[in-house]
Amino acid sequence: MSLRGNVLLKPPRSKEQFKMIQEELLVERLEMIAKACGINGVVPTITPRLHRATPRVSTTTPQSASPLGIERPLDSDPLTQYQSRERPLMISADHLSTVFAALDLHGLREATTVIYGKYLVSDEQMITSTMLQLREAMKTKNKVCLFVDCESLIASMLDVLNGFYQRDDGDAEFMVRVVLDGRSDDWPITPGFNMRCIMAVIDSTTFATFDSGPNFFTPALESRFEKIFVTADMFEAKPKSRVLASLRDNFEVKYLGYTKQNSIDAEVVPEIIGYHPLMLACSEEQHHSIELLGRSDVVMMHTQLPSDIALDNVVALDRQQSLVECVSRHVNDTDRLYSLVLCPVGHIRGGSGLESLAQAQAVAALAVKEIKGDVRSLTIRSGTLDMLFEIAVRNLLAAATTVVIAISHSQNNPLEESHLLAVCNFVAAVAEERNTSTRIILFAPISHIDTKVTIPHKWRASYCDSPIPFTVPTNFVESRCNVLMPQLRCIEVNTTVRYDVFPKNDNPSFWETFEKTVKKSTSSSALQHVRRQVSRNISISQAIAEINAYQEYICKLRCWLSLHWSNHKYFARLFGVRWDAIRSSLLLSQDEILSESFILSPSREGGLPAAQSIMEPGNGTMNQLCIVQCNSLQAQLRQCMRDRKEFDKALDIQHCITQGRLSGAQSNAELLALLRLSLASKEPSINGSRVCLPFTSQQMSSLRTFEAIAPSTTSERLHLDSYVDLVNDLLCAESEMTRAVALAQLCKALCARHQPPILRRVQSGQLSTESVDEQVPKDELFVRIAFTYGMNLAVHIFCNPPDSSDAFETTISACGQIVALQTKNDLRMALNRSFQWDPMLNNDEYQSPTRFQEEHDEISSIRAALEREPRLSHIGHYVYLYRVLKEQLFTVDPLAPTTGKPDEQLIGIVTLDMIRTLCIKGLPKSLQTYLQRLLTVDHCDHDRNVLDVFEHLRKTLLSLIKINNDILKRCHAVLKRANNTEVRRTVVEWPLLTIHHQLISIALFNEVWRDSRAVTRDRLRHFEEVLGGLPEITLLEHFPSQGISITASFQSEPSASEVFS
Repeated sequence: MSLRGNVLLKPPRSKEQFKMIQEELLVERLEMIAKACGINGVVPTITPRLHRATPRVSTTTPQSASPLGIERPLDSDPLTQYQSRERPLMISADHLSTVFAALDLHGLREATTVIYGKYLVSDEQMITSTMLQLREAMKTKNKVCLFVDCESLIASMLDVLNGFYQRDDGDAEFMVRVVLDGRSDDWPITPGFNMRCIMAVIDSTTFATFDSGPNFFTPALESRFEKIFVTADMFEAKPKSRVLASLRDNFEVKYLGYTKQNSIDAEVVPEIIGYHPLMLACSEEQHHSIELLGRSDVVMMHTQLPSDIALDNVVALDRQQSLVECVSRHVNDTDRLYSLVLCPVGHIRGGSGLESLAQAQAVAALAVKEIKGDVRSLTIRSGTLDMLFEIAVRNLLAAATTVVIAISHSQNNPLEESHLLAVCNFVAAVAEERNTSTRIILFAPISHIDTKVTIPHKWRASYCDSPIPFTVPTNFVESRCNVLMPQLRCIEVNTTVRYDVFPKNDNPSFWETFEKTVKKSTSSSALQHVRRQVSRNISISQAIAEINAYQEYICKLRCWLSLHWSNHKYFARLFGVRWDAIRSSLLLSQDEILSESFILSPSREGGLPAAQSIMEPGNGTMNQLCIVQCNSLQAQLRQCMRDRKEFDKALDIQHCITQGRLSGAQSNAELLALLRLSLASKEPSINGSRVCLPFTSQQMSSLRTFEAIAPSTTSERLHLDSYVDLVNDLLCAESEMTRAVALAQLCKALCARHQPPILRRVQSGQLSTESVDEQVPKDELFVRIAFTYGMNLAVHIFCNPPDSSDAFETTISACGQIVALQTKNDLRMALNRSFQWDPMLNNDEYQSPTRFQEEHDEISSIRAALEREPRLSHIGHYVYLYRVLKEQLFTVDPLAPTTGKPDEQLIGIVTLDMIRTLCIKGLPKSLQTYLQRLLTVDHCDHDRNVLDVFEHLRKTLLSLIKINNDILKRCHAVLKRANNTEVRRTVVEWPLLTIHHQLISIALFNEVWRDSRAVTRDRLRHFEEVLGGLPEITLLEHFPSQGISITASFQSEPSASEVFS
């Protein structure tokens, strides 16, 4: 029952009812055909029903020859006419693969001979060729004959379709009349041919005109067939069809992140080129990967996966669909000799490779170049006449075993599904006739949206968005980035240096991980760029080529910046020496090369490049690994410059400066002083060892007692020989008193010339919140006395230390000549507290608990403030770390105008994108440990951003400095009000504050005021000694103010869209 007949019913069947009827009729008819053909070796069980008609007597006519060379006799015997009672089958389907699925369902697919009415553009030659195929099919038994695009042949084989056969009474062979070129002829035919004959009519609008009925043919023509209407959904639930649906579902989950609940509508957005439910219905084609037909542009626009995963998927999909990969699979595939590459046309700006014959020739040339060897190629238009196409193919395959065919697009004659199948079928048939091992790769144009494709039998199919690869011009990205990032000109970026440091062949895992990390951080920008290009009808292959070039440059840029610009400058000054000279001695985070590591050990101020010279000062022991690396770097550089002796001394100086940094030196003056001391110390010390860098924390502390090694415009520098003596004495000092005497002896030698400025300092500088013992170190006592009673008195006492109470009184008497008489009692009490020379000493004036209520309240308030802020003693560590991070992350813009505010001239030595990804775990290991010990876990865990830590350091340091100064002012006010005296004050600029500066702390406060002790004059005098020389810290303009944004100093990396705008 046809659609036309269904319309006449009152009432007509619904679409669902009609489909059920059509499916039942199809099953019945195909089962009949299967029995008639004897499928799977079964003897045919259905005999064609032929009705004998009246004999026809032929007239005597001149002998004539048919165009196909079949002669008819002049006088023929009477012929008996027969008519078959079965009509041929006409299947109207939405896709050709729907017809194949119907045949495959009943095992008829392999027993079917397909006759295509045309390849590209039908002509007379094609009609003749098709009729020859028909003649062979009519004589072949047990085969189904499927006509595709053969509507033009219906008029030539009306007797065949009507079942009008004839034969001589004495002959067993049946004949049928056919018409060709206006002349008729009798051809042999098997009796059941019209039962095994199927006419396929392909129309994607099947059932779309259900109510009015289609108008394929006239009623007179349609009446010659048994018509059945089928669509793909009738076979989607079949087991073989479900395989394709499962493959598509897997594709959507992997590339789009979709599930059954939110799956993309294939009818609206086909994510697989040419997809329809039965495109791979045949069992032989199920093993083809559907990924090869996935549309990367649709994946890009509709994916719900994270940006980095989505971008990786799209890049991988585009890579495996590139011309190079398609050719590689074709060459290496031993199972499939024929490969079909589908190239979209009509939607990409400027074409994608098969828009014109010239582009098709370029594609063929690229494929030939990739295949190599003896390869022949053929390029034709889809509007080529079939006769010319057939001749070209036959000639080509006759002379070659490897063939490349490229078909260019024609708007007037686009390559449709049936034409593509006809071309593939014909090419494969000719190849099998000539040589069974002939390998063929065919590039065919196809609409990227509308066309539905059935994969040809025996062919591997792949989708190629742009067969002609797009190449980004050399240095294009770099030149554009230089324009968009003018700030980086100040540090002279040169991205070629990275290959000198860690060549890929030496460290493949490093580069693989490093590039993966960089690509992940730029994936969002890259994804947006690809989507933007696709929306502008730019080939996704071009967009991916652009982001690949963009990400490659960003990898180079970040690697260069990670190595620190000062290190690059070091090598720029050394002609002929490159990074690879020292790469074996470079130590990164956790002594390994990690993706997040930045070699932020600058060689500024003349040190060695990339030396791990940052460590926690005051930890009591030296980092031996850093020392070994420093020595190794010096040895390797010396080896590289062995023919240039003029560099030997400079290299020694650089080595000393690096060791000076390892000792914890902060200012340039300190580095210079340590350098001069190391170079001048040539003689062994008393205990037989040389005084050499790096210095221990105790040695640095003793040196920092004298302000002379810090920048100053008011004091002279100590002579180098005095430094050497001091260091040598400290090396062999066995007790606190020995160190104190050494300091006193040095000051005695200098007192004749000037009053040497000294500083209150702590010995170790270790990070500790524990209270110190009440017993004050003797060298600290020396400095206190010097601040409170004068240097001469302190030198006199420690150069002549008394060892008994009698000697004590003698010392007091001698000191009376140095200090005023009214201070003698204060001095006696101070020395007795420190040395405990006279336990019986008692003086009512100083020991009686005279109350100072106002001072008592203020001191209690100060004590509470100190208890609330135990970090005051660590201000030196905050300053040191702040300076270290600032030196590693910033430099001064040499082009910026001088405004008196240096921080406004700072520029970041890495990009803003890099600093946002740099975490604590990416810093050198020694610096990690130092930060984590100083800061709390909340502010310094491994995943904490370095810029956040830097900002936290800045705010904390600013707060602690203000608290320190405020508490000192309050203490000085108490002493001035109680004793009517001014405490000698010391001022230090905050960048020059070191870990060895003694600062106000609860530990010092507890030395005088424990619990609720009474405020007496003696304790106030003691408190004055404790505060003597404690520094107030100045905040200069170059300390960043609260209103300045640190991130403003860093240059953002341009996005891919900005680069290719």
